[in-house]
Amino acid sequence: MQDANTHYNGFSLIEMMVVVAIIAILSAIAVPSYTYYTQQAKVTKAMAHAQPFQLAIALCWQTEGQLSDCAQAGQNGLPNVPSPLPAELTSLSIGNDSRISLQLASVTIDEQPLSVELTSVPSSTHLKWRISCSDYQQSRSVVSDCQRGIAQ
Repeated sequence: MQDANTHYNGFSLIEMMVVVAIIAILSAIAVPSYTYYTQQAKVTKAMAHAQPFQLAIALCWQTEGQLSDCAQAGQNGLPNVPSPLPAELTSLSIGNDSRISLQLASVTIDEQPLSVELTSVPSSTHLKWRISCSDYQQSRSVVSDCQRGIAQ
């Protein structure tokens, strides 16, 4: 027979199960958000490598008067594509229409590397940049300001 004044120290099995359930629920919410934000940070870091090209294309367009003269890396003030490429990128290129294309090394969407294209859109006084990305059809893109999908 147990004494009425006996106190047990510790947690009961039910209390431990409740704590484990709460941790599991918080993890189910936190891990996808953490993954999204780390991918977003990697994209931002990779996109920084396109900024010198964006600036050079804008300056070239201002001086040359047309974008077709501003589509070759290493000419008309555009920097050369770095070799080797930065660790964040698997490819960096400039197209004939002054489109900057990036393929990211460490960000994958559906087991495919994320691709981003920056397309110059001339206005009367300056260039605007339209961002296209390969994850545009997802519920939310990891690329900030992604405006459309990349045409395959």
